Amino acid sequence: MRSHCHVVTVGVAIALATLGAGCNEAAPVPTPLEGAAPSVQRPQRDPNIPAIRKDSPQVLAPSGREGEQLPDDQLDAVIAEADRYVSEGRESVATVRLRDCANKVPASARCDGRLGVLLRNTGRHRAAATYYLLEAAKTDDPSATPADYDAVADALRKLGRYEASIAARKLAIAREDTAQRHAEMSAALQGIPGRNEEAMTQLARAYEMDPTGHQWLHDRATLMARDPARRREAAGLFKTYLERTRGEMPGRDARIEGRIAELETATP
Repeated sequence: MRSHCHVVTVGVAIALATLGAGCNEAAPVPTPLEGAAPSVQRPQRDPNIPAIRKDSPQVLAPSGREGEQLPDDQLDAVIAEADRYVSEGRESVATVRLRDCANKVPASARCDGRLGVLLRNTGRHRAAATYYLLEAAKTDDPSATPADYDAVADALRKLGRYEASIAARKLAIAREDTAQRHAEMSAALQGIPGRNEEAMTQLARAYEMDPTGHQWLHDRATLMARDPARRREAAGLFKTYLERTRGEMPGRDARIEGRIAELETATP
């Protein structure tokens, strides 16, 4: 007698399995083919790295400082431990550890700055990162090194917070005055409308401190050429640059010569 089972086929393999079973029997589950790739497994979270809650201070920008700062020896220990975690590639653990000293009273530029840089590097917690970096940039911390403020200044410039970046760089320069730091300050000044003259002054200072940094001479001439009234002066600066670097880069000399001719013939 003909079966009245109605079979809905979904793919050849399922249809064959269903037809081979009785109407009241469940179809056998197909077994994986030999050599087939295993199903994708979701990566397991490292239990040693604490999860970051969405309402964590590492995600939300604090509304203000709260809590007393750690004693100096404990503060040093926390920062050293966080630096070790970073060197091991365990940035998430470092951010959790830095919560013990970040946003406390009195402020620690070393702690706030490190947390801000780490959060900015993740690219996910912009508000919190900006808060900690701005706090570090306005804190003149006697225990903070020039490199601490350099890191804060670099991160703030990448966030487009140029004024704060300059403030942090000044704190670095106050501790160790170098040509590179003046050049970096110039880069931040160039991001602010109407500050090109100051940017050129910083490049001039950098070149004065290190006459081997010929790129700063080039950069200063490039900024100067933007002012129609100073194009001939810029051409002279480009000539000096070319005299001191001629032959270093194939093809570059002809380009600079062309730029000089263009500026010398431009209408003031």
